[in-house]
Amino acid sequence: MKWALWFVAFITIEVAANEPLRIAVSQTPYSAVLQLTSFEEVEQGGDAYYKIQAEVLEDIRGNSSSHIYFNMHAEMGDEPNLDTAPVIITLCHDEQGFFWPSTGSEFMASKQNVSIAKDVAEHLNVKQISFSHCPQ
Repeated sequence: MKWALWFVAFITIEVAANEPLRIAVSQTPYSAVLQLTSFEEVEQGGDAYYKIQAEVLEDIRGNSSSHIYFNMHAEMGDEPNLDTAPVIITLCHDEQGFFWPSTGSEFMASKQNVSIAKDVAEHLNVKQISFSHCPQ
């Protein structure tokens, strides 16, 4: 009986821990495993604006080519991390292209997270037009 309670508690914790990833994938039109390759900083007042280029390692939701460009606003000095580790990033899209919606849009690209993200994307309506993480 104790192991059953432990198992239920473990599953509950795992589901709760992965909820931000599930929500981010379901509430943005594009998700992928990316390797950030370069960025250019454009100053705008007290904030920084970055134009980022990344290699697409694996699409999760939405379509792109082998490379993607997206824009990111951040506080000055909070520049993108060109770490060697791939990441899952969720992006919004408007008439100017892809853009980073904000904190909570980047996740470690572990096998488990990629699997969770793909599972979420597989069960979404491809005709979805409203995304709560993206300004309307």
